Amino acid sequence: MPADTPLAVLHSAGAGPWSTASLCAAAEGLLRIQAGGASWLADQPHPAGPPPSDPLDALQWAHDVRVHGMTDLATPCAGAWIMVLYYELGRVLEPAASSNPLPPDTPLADLLWCPTVHTGDAGESPPCHLHAEGPIHSMPDEATHAAHVQRTVDWIHAGDIFQANIARQLTVAVHGDAMAWARHAIASNHAAFGALIRLPGRLIMSMSPELFLHVDAAGTITSRPIKGTADAQTPVTALLASTKDAAELHMIVDLVRNDLGRVCR
Repeated sequence: MPADTPLAVLHSAGAGPWSTASLCAAAEGLLRIQAGGASWLADQPHPAGPPPSDPLDALQWAHDVRVHGMTDLATPCAGAWIMVLYYELGRVLEPAASSNPLPPDTPLADLLWCPTVHTGDAGESPPCHLHAEGPIHSMPDEATHAAHVQRTVDWIHAGDIFQANIARQLTVAVHGDAMAWARHAIASNHAAFGALIRLPGRLIMSMSPELFLHVDAAGTITSRPIKGTADAQTPVTALLASTKDAAELHMIVDLVRNDLGRVCR
């Protein structure tokens, strides 16, 4: 297939009941949703016709025209959309989260139309290296990031918030086979929810051990987030005796319960 064809590889390299089947799909089209509107990128129109331009309407349209959905934990999907949802989508779903408008070209979601998927073991991938060229640039810079962290700690002590994700973007030029490197990294990390998504001008990789959301055919939602800093070999008794881990467990249970309570009975 052409090197610029949008491609999705979902690789469950872990073992256990939460691991799922691995699959690979070449997209027949891409629904790109930005703050300024949605557009269909493909050589052929979508079988259901053009999507609406409004971002939220486009998401609803994608939901309505999917050909298959998830039916159980063992089979992630039988073909339809494989989606990448960006953090900025949250500001559209929950406008109260920020009063600053998003630039029109801000990406909100990329939906790969994959009516045909191929399942099976992705197999071992030989070691591969990426080599950095030049310095790593941070946005925001180191001092500003440290100030953001300190301000967050102050807000927690004041009781204004109880959790925040303080992130920064690190940018560096690299050379090497990024696809091969990503496949090896996912397999060697034994990620239960590994993913490799190739988009025009962008390659996204995930090595997540977390099941964020699973919806079965009956509409039951399962969430299995991970909190704490202990490794997987830590005995359960040590976790039960840890005030820190207990506090983080209570926090994430309350957070997920609150979020699910907005959309569930």
